[in-house]
Amino acid sequence: MLRVWTKKLGQRHYTRDGMTETLCGNPMLGNNYASIIPESEQKECEECVEALEGDKIDVIVLKKPDDIVKVHDKLFNIFGE
Repeated sequence: MLRVWTKKLGQRHYTRDGMTETLCGNPMLGNNYASIIPESEQKECEECVEALEGDKIDVIVLKKPDDIVKVHDKLFNIFGE
């Protein structure tokens, strides 16, 4: 599954289950602010988005069941854990 990893300053990265770093190679240190910082205030990491191009996105997981996130100009429902 694809997961959102948002850093404290609002930069939104993407990662997959079992990975210890984001798709762009940044370590996932500290807290994940994906469910705390509003999506409108998050800025996508361009390197992670490039890594997603051509990739099939199945599910993005955050903590709130009714959240919606925009990934590369597409809207996805986010299912809670």
